[in-house]
Amino acid sequence: MRRLSQITAMLFVSLLVFTSVVFGQQTVSTVAPGTVGMSSHKLAHIDKVVEQAINAKVIPGAVVLVARHGKIAYFKAYGMADQGKPERTDDIFRVASMSKAITTVAVLQLFDEGKILLTDPISKYIPEFKNPKVAEMDASGNLRYVPANREITIHDLLSMSSGISSRAGGSEFKNKIAEVYKEIGLEDEMGPLNMTLEEYAKVVAKLPLAAQPGTSFDYSNAGANVLGYLVEVVSGKRFDRYLDEKIFKPLKMTETMFYPSQAQLQRVVPAYISGTLEKMTTPQPWGLRTVLPTYTTDPNKKFFNPSGGLHATAVDYSRFAQMLLNKGKLDGVRVLSEEAVKIMSSPVIPGLFGNMWGYMVQIQKDVNPFSDPSLDYLGAKGAYGWLGFWGTKFVVNPEKDVVYMFMSSIYVFPSVLPYQQKVVQIINGAIQ
Repeated sequence: MRRLSQITAMLFVSLLVFTSVVFGQQTVSTVAPGTVGMSSHKLAHIDKVVEQAINAKVIPGAVVLVARHGKIAYFKAYGMADQGKPERTDDIFRVASMSKAITTVAVLQLFDEGKILLTDPISKYIPEFKNPKVAEMDASGNLRYVPANREITIHDLLSMSSGISSRAGGSEFKNKIAEVYKEIGLEDEMGPLNMTLEEYAKVVAKLPLAAQPGTSFDYSNAGANVLGYLVEVVSGKRFDRYLDEKIFKPLKMTETMFYPSQAQLQRVVPAYISGTLEKMTTPQPWGLRTVLPTYTTDPNKKFFNPSGGLHATAVDYSRFAQMLLNKGKLDGVRVLSEEAVKIMSSPVIPGLFGNMWGYMVQIQKDVNPFSDPSLDYLGAKGAYGWLGFWGTKFVVNPEKDVVYMFMSSIYVFPSVLPYQQKVVQIINGAIQ
């Protein structure tokens, strides 16, 4: 009898330490926070922060995932995904610009294989980019074009210092550049677009640059999309098929895709307008362009958007992030070399939100960076990651051995940033 009681107690403890849940096409294992050196009591403060965001109508719901030492220690859904439909941990989100980090890994795989040099001019692979022109504005406010000092390199595109700008506009000069983009045929660099990546890249090649290559940071979806076509040219594979074969299948990311299937569409969270939480059914302004999440169901299924077109569950993307934290490996499978991960996550140029910019990720440069009010706090010096337009975010924190995911679905993302940062603070405070 005593032996039976001991066995029962051991089984109970094991349930507290290790739990597996099957959802979608995946089995997700979680552990008790204490087994990875985290306080469950302190992690519970995440509940309050997310509930504050929901009560303030910043977001309708969210999924938060925290992993440490390679094990998921906190994984919870909050609020509503749709009317009468609670958020679930297996919901699918538009990860938007978090697609860029995956595109970067695809490019760096080609680098690992010796198929490209990061110093190569992009015109070596896409000849239409030969002899780029740079736009300048004269005293009368008119644009004139001058030859670029040098060619655009792959490094320039990865670090967003190529001079290729955005349709979003901004300053008077950037607004004029955006209008030129529209005239040439680049109405919206996000999609849906009835173009292939090849057609798209050749339109971008006609555009004037907003700065000399390599001289300044300019967040550009168009530049990231050119990298997707580079992958097609060098690999000989369509971009979506390359990602599936070289990244998604090796990492067992079975719930990451450009165009969800009919079954998966039932789990794609609608986009809501932050502040009112009205469902987003009409185009909304973003700079000089408009945005609408209908690319998810674009009937053309032709534009596999490297800069922002992917959809994923929190677990799926966390596997990608964990691979980066593990210096290129996951579950014994190497996807990227240690050196390539180091290159990707090393500071290149000052970027957005008070942080440095590497290859399609922001990087916290200081231990105590709070003198900059624009800062997006990532948790430690060297922590890196990026966010998505619809309110998603991932952080890889090598110092704390932590991966963090925050998935929501709103227009527009800055409203949720303070809450996402508070979650980072709670995670750090929970480490024992």
